[in-house]
Amino acid sequence: MNAQGTVRAMSLRQIKEEASALLRSCGVYRLPVDVDAVASCIGLHVNYTSLDDDYSGLLVIRDGAAVAHINKLHHTNRRRFSLAHEIAHFVLHEQRQTSGESAYVDKAMRLYHRTDRELGQNARMEFQANAFASELLMPEQLLRSKIIDEGYDLEDEADVSRLAVVLRVSEQALSIKLTQMKDLLRPVCDLQEDDDKPF
Repeated sequence: MNAQGTVRAMSLRQIKEEASALLRSCGVYRLPVDVDAVASCIGLHVNYTSLDDDYSGLLVIRDGAAVAHINKLHHTNRRRFSLAHEIAHFVLHEQRQTSGESAYVDKAMRLYHRTDRELGQNARMEFQANAFASELLMPEQLLRSKIIDEGYDLEDEADVSRLAVVLRVSEQALSIKLTQMKDLLRPVCDLQEDDDKPF
């Protein structure tokens, strides 16, 4: 957040560039991404702990020390996405303050308990954190190369399932990512027609 407490507007391209730059600077730009190494690289302590099932994780920053609490009762793929999501809050939304404290709680349905103004800010933060987490775990350039080089058929459910296992992400997260990479889902002849079309 900026000094006024509002969330900085970012394009999807900017978010992807920040996630990719972070992976490269931490020396983990490869698949599957070692998300715990990324957390360590940026000084974010990770605590895998038991939380209520509707809590995926929370980020607590107190006097400059940051801890991501991740629900250890969730599936490993969900834990990885939750940690990537908390890393996003730390990188995108926290000013790395040296005093005071802040917290980001990732719980289902919490948006319904906020005012309209808070809902707008929170919705933007959550969208940004999810987009960053997706790119952190499935960097588009690496994912695209893997799909093409290893011949994954994205119209074959079994191939998509195998790819999710390799990436250590849920099939749902991978499907959302692939939907964003629409050009991989169209025939090559359609791609040639659209090469110069702005998007």
